[in-house]
Amino acid sequence: MKSKNISFRIIGTSGPLTIRILDGIFGVATESKNHKGVGFFSEDGGLLGVEFDDVETVEDHQTLEFDRDKVEIWVKNKQVRFEHSRIKKTGSHRSSKKSVA
Repeated sequence: MKSKNISFRIIGTSGPLTIRILDGIFGVATESKNHKGVGFFSEDGGLLGVEFDDVETVEDHQTLEFDRDKVEIWVKNKQVRFEHSRIKKTGSHRSSKKSVA
């Protein structure tokens, strides 16, 4: 069941941003390849959600990449848009899911 909840905890002009992609209990965090956030995965490897460490509220663009998933965000005046895509082993990307909050 899709949830796609976005939580933006703003402290001043930036803060951590959490996106819940699928329902499930967040367990142990897995650091992204670029060290700008973490991902939470189900036992079967499905991405449950991500947390970006520090996101600007006025304007920002960031990406978290993991072994099989990539989540990209765009922020403009506190409005968040994100895209989640699965990464094939060859490095190309598959179907995308977009949301605006």
